[in-house]
Amino acid sequence: MFQKGRVGLGILSLVTLSAVQTQAQSGALRLTGTYQLVPEESEDFRAAIRAGTEGASFFVRNIGRGVLERALEPAQRVSISFDTTGVSIVENGTSLDTPLGGAATETRNARGEREVVSTTLAGDTLRRTFRASKATRLLQYTVAENGKLRVDVDVTGKVLPRSVRYYLVYRRLDGTEK
Repeated sequence: MFQKGRVGLGILSLVTLSAVQTQAQSGALRLTGTYQLVPEESEDFRAAIRAGTEGASFFVRNIGRGVLERALEPAQRVSISFDTTGVSIVENGTSLDTPLGGAATETRNARGEREVVSTTLAGDTLRRTFRASKATRLLQYTVAENGKLRVDVDVTGKVLPRSVRYYLVYRRLDGTEK
């Protein structure tokens, strides 16, 4: 009886693991593609920066806004592809490959600052987190039923009075948009 229960539990575990893997593969397939920014359907990232820095010191408001605008300038084109261990996201020709599952990868941002990047895929949502000494940026990639990619951006920082939050919309370039 005890052995029979263990076998049943083992089979249940395999079925559950298989279902989770199938769901992740489905999410990866939906996200895979090349996309072009649709500015008229996206939120104004500069307005989000102004809102997130409102009430901050003079220095953060005036100098920090410029730094954030340069750092958060939306990519005009995004490509997402998966392999057996990770994901590659190319933004405006610059590729960043990371493993899936949340393992940390150290990289340098455009300003040469050290960042730690982690990426996870849960269902149809790809989450990529960038952690630097002064701020954290979370990007959540999802594909809508119409085939458009939505990227939700959330930036928090030590000197920011509140999060900078906005979303970007991209249309698929391979013709699978509905």
